[in-house]
Amino acid sequence: MRATHTLWLAALIAALLIPFLLVDVPPVLDYPNQLARWFVLGHTDDPILSHFYAPNWHLTPNLGFDPLGVALVKLLPVHVAGRIVLALSLLAPVLGALLYAKAAFGKWTVWPLGVSLIGFNGIFFLGFVNFLLATGLAFAAAGLWLWLRRQGRDRDAVLMGAAASALIFLCHIFGVALFALLIGAQEIAQPRSGLPRWLLPRCFRRWRCICSVHFPAMTLQWPAGTASINSGICSRPS
Repeated sequence: MRATHTLWLAALIAALLIPFLLVDVPPVLDYPNQLARWFVLGHTDDPILSHFYAPNWHLTPNLGFDPLGVALVKLLPVHVAGRIVLALSLLAPVLGALLYAKAAFGKWTVWPLGVSLIGFNGIFFLGFVNFLLATGLAFAAAGLWLWLRRQGRDRDAVLMGAAASALIFLCHIFGVALFALLIGAQEIAQPRSGLPRWLLPRCFRRWRCICSVHFPAMTLQWPAGTASINSGICSRPS
């Protein structure tokens, strides 16, 4: 990355983060609920809260920032911890899209920096922080997949993709769908050479590769299928 691009990127990230320094509680719809849940989970030994709530962790495709949020509220003031998580959720899709653009075009260019203009979007203001994290990871993983495939490192691409698919699943299940769409489109777009009789076996190998990548996510979905949409806390019976 050129020094000019680095400076532009640093300036844009700083501009995106400035609002988090100005207010204690950003106007994000679901943020107070998320912050309260992280606080309760981070203080399970509280003599008052423990009478009303108990930890209730389970496997679900919507964990995302929950472990980080719980860890941060134990170490930092609650509003500082919450704003750090919000800032990371804002930057995740932006940085993920930039990494994907680098892999797609093979070099750093100025134009992809325009993605920062839509960093503050409707999804962010609704407070879907786990969805934003999964989106960023999906773009970054798809970019790494494309780079590995161009290097001829197909086995590494499958192993990386499988690990990324499982991680993205734990953040948000829609991120897995986005990851599948991105790498599927990449495979379809790959040039096909040779006689037509080789076309079907080649397509089969490519789609078998994609299915192998998403097998861990499909495996995780089985025990998570009957779980509630969020893990974390449950009310104690009175």
